[in-house]
Amino acid sequence: DRIWSIAEGLDGAIWFGTYGGGLYRFKDGRLRLYDTRNGLSNNTVRALLVDRRGTVWAGTNGGGVDVISGDRITNYNTRNGLADDIIYAIAEDAAGAIWIGSYSGELHRFRDGRFTVFGPAQGLSPHAIWAIRPDAGGAIWLGTNSGGLKRFKDGRFVSFTSADGLFSDVAFQVLEDGLGNLWMNSNKGFYSVPKAELNDIADSGR
Repeated sequence: DRIWSIAEGLDGAIWFGTYGGGLYRFKDGRLRLYDTRNGLSNNTVRALLVDRRGTVWAGTNGGGVDVISGDRITNYNTRNGLADDIIYAIAEDAAGAIWIGSYSGELHRFRDGRFTVFGPAQGLSPHAIWAIRPDAGGAIWLGTNSGGLKRFKDGRFVSFTSADGLFSDVAFQVLEDGLGNLWMNSNKGFYSVPKAELNDIADSGR
């Protein structure tokens, strides 16, 4: 099976999601399979997160998000909080909130047991969210498919695209290095931008 996502558990277990083959946990030389036969909502897992409590969040290609805690699997989908059941990205911020990005472009925040959905009505353009990178300053950086790089902070979205000088409007991943640069990869290569420059533009009220 093709591997689409990977994460390390707090116990050292390696979790990896496949394209159509379910979700695997590998520890001490043993594999355990989670799929639709034993509680997973969908057998394609595009995004994985192990949060600070050791809970596993699996974003699927049509089943929403499966949350695995011990032997219990809880599913969140469009019937109980999500705006889209195709999930591309999941991340946790410094306060413990879980952020979820979807194919249709909505950003979800799960906090205190409830979802908040951000979309066009909140100023977020409808581009698939491929990556989510919370930073220490409280900003949430989003990498999108054709919508460029986006910053969400203090309830406001700001977009950066090739029209602003960005190398590409595609960002499959977003990483931050120790020098304050954001690094993104795309279908044309990879590129970096000083985060301070982006923050200056965003904070100017553009």
